Amino acid sequence: MEAQPLSRAFSELSTPLIADAALRLKVPPRIAPPGIRPVTPNQLLAGPALPVRHFGSVDVFLEAMQRAQPGQVLVIDNGGRLDEGCIGDLTALEAQHCVWLEL
Repeated sequence: MEAQPLSRAFSELSTPLIADAALRLKVPPRIAPPGIRPVTPNQLLAGPALPVRHFGSVDVFLEAMQRAQPGQVLVIDNGGRLDEGCIGDLTALEAQHCVWLEL
C-alpha cells in the first residue's frame, strides 16, 4: 500500500483500534514513548517511519528528507535527551520545502 493512502486510512482509526489490530495480526506495535506530544493541538500523523539518529549534525536529517518518499514520517532519535532540541528553524524550513515539493 502506498504511503498516501496508508496515511488516509490510518487517520480515521484510533490508537486502541490500531494496537488491537497489530496484536491480532501478531505485528509488534511500534509507538512513540509516553510524553511525546504534537506541536499543534489535535494534530494526527500516520505513515511509514523514516528513522534517523541525531549525532550532533543536522546533515542526517537533510539527507533523510532528500530520500523520503511522499507520506513517510521522519522520526528522530535524539538519544532520549530532554535538555536540548536537535532541530531548529532552518531544518524545519527545509522540511517544509520538501513537503511543498511533494504537493
